[in-house]
Amino acid sequence: MGSPDTAHQHFFKKEMRLTQTGVRIGMMKMITSLFHSIRSKLAWKMTLIYVGIVFVPSIMIGTFYYQTVKNYLITEKIDLTQRTLDQYCEDIDANLVSAEKVSLQLQQHANFMRFLRGEYASKGNQISLYVSELSTMFLYSFFSSRYIQDIKVYMVNDSLLEMGEFLLNIKKDASLAKEHNNLLDGGYWSYHPDTRSVVYRKAIKSVYAAPMLGVLEVTCRDDILLDSLISLENEDRKIVLIHEGLFMDLNGKPAVLKEDSISVTGVLNRIPVRIRVDSIPSSANHAMTVTLLISVGCFMLLSLLLFFVLYRLSLRITRFSRSMSDYLHKQPQVYVDHGHDELSQLVSTYNNMVENNDFLLNQVKIEVLHQQETEYRALQSQIDPHFIYNSLENIRMMATMFHDVKVAAMIFSLSKLMRYIFLTTEKEVSIGQELDYIREYIKIQKMRMGEKIQLKIVCDGALKEQKCPKFAIQPMVENAVKYGFGPENESVDICLSIERMAEIMHIQVNNTGQGIPEDVLVEMNRRLQSGDTLQGYSSGNGIGLENINKRMRHLHKDSFVMQLRNTDTGVAVDMSWRLPL
Repeated sequence: MGSPDTAHQHFFKKEMRLTQTGVRIGMMKMITSLFHSIRSKLAWKMTLIYVGIVFVPSIMIGTFYYQTVKNYLITEKIDLTQRTLDQYCEDIDANLVSAEKVSLQLQQHANFMRFLRGEYASKGNQISLYVSELSTMFLYSFFSSRYIQDIKVYMVNDSLLEMGEFLLNIKKDASLAKEHNNLLDGGYWSYHPDTRSVVYRKAIKSVYAAPMLGVLEVTCRDDILLDSLISLENEDRKIVLIHEGLFMDLNGKPAVLKEDSISVTGVLNRIPVRIRVDSIPSSANHAMTVTLLISVGCFMLLSLLLFFVLYRLSLRITRFSRSMSDYLHKQPQVYVDHGHDELSQLVSTYNNMVENNDFLLNQVKIEVLHQQETEYRALQSQIDPHFIYNSLENIRMMATMFHDVKVAAMIFSLSKLMRYIFLTTEKEVSIGQELDYIREYIKIQKMRMGEKIQLKIVCDGALKEQKCPKFAIQPMVENAVKYGFGPENESVDICLSIERMAEIMHIQVNNTGQGIPEDVLVEMNRRLQSGDTLQGYSSGNGIGLENINKRMRHLHKDSFVMQLRNTDTGVAVDMSWRLPL
């Protein structure tokens, strides 16, 4: 058996697992409920659509655009700074070239060159030459450039006197005495940050490749470098001079470089100094950042305005949807919307539909009441037909008892007709039933007219089981009997033809007699095709061609056709419709 502590630990772990499972199930239910809520709430959908389609893409595009423009502006600034720095370097080189012209001035002075070659052997002649010509020459050279701080000529010939501050023996400068033989004819510049000066040294020779007579040293203030660079430096740009691996500012002090700065470097052609310009990115794109912030602010303001408009629209749609839902469960009412847009037009259409539905519902209620009243009256009237049938049967039996066969047969046929009319409640009957009714009707007419009425029925036996609306054929035969007789026609021959061609049922009734005037015939056919009344062209009893035409057009509105036409012997009525599949 395990210890109580072990059992307690197992129980604790089991409880922890159950708790974690319950938490996960609860989280899943909460997420599912939130998802269903979002799916069922139009406002949530529009919010997600706005965030997913407008806000997030706009932020992404704005960020990309910001980075692109920022990189473009930085590149442009680098290029502009580089071009400016290169121009300043060219200006500095031009100032150095101007200072170098001192060497040309000295070498073009003939007496000075003879002096260096030792042609003035006596000290008196040397002093006289210096006082009369050389001192003036040095002063002119000194003031030829505002950057020149000092001019010295170190003479190689030991026999020459040192005079003033301009002419010195080369041994005065030990370093120069060692390197004077290695000096290039073109001279060179050197930068001395400790003295903040720029020094130009050049060998003086009478002709090219001749022994060196002396060394010209022109010392310039570092303004020759700094005058141009000071105008380039501002709060956004710092100028750094790079000399022999040392980084110095314009004051000659060590420069502190920033890692996030944007730097360009310019190279001087005549002096071993590189110039570096460091730009601060944050300051460089300050205007762009302000512009971007203003754009973002405007975008957020417009987004809030758009969201407010969408929220109001969704609120109107939600209220309208609730009103439509209430339509199915409560008394329908007209919905009021105060907008002036497409939604208000939809609401107006909905209100019209509600009013029309109310009207139609009232009409249906009225029709139901009329139908109930009609059924009630029909129930009441069922007593009268039975009384009539019984009375007709008693009369027929009395006629038979008195051997009046014609009267008995006529009453028997009339009884069949009335039973067909009143007791047959189906809306559709077979063609055979309709033909039997027609035959009984002709029997009664023959008892009155004799053999003046002849009926011929042409119908395939298979069609007798085909269904057709009740009283769809008999009124056509009755119409043929009624209008077949005339002043010039003492007899009527009627031909009833029923045939089926594919899916079309065709019925034709021909009678002999007087034809219909052409203008009347055209007008009657027009009214039959349009469904208008035939008032003024029929008997007006309601059971005629107009009745058949309206009922059949209602049942077979897409295929039913009725037409009157004159024949050689009289009038024909054609009727056809498509049978249902």
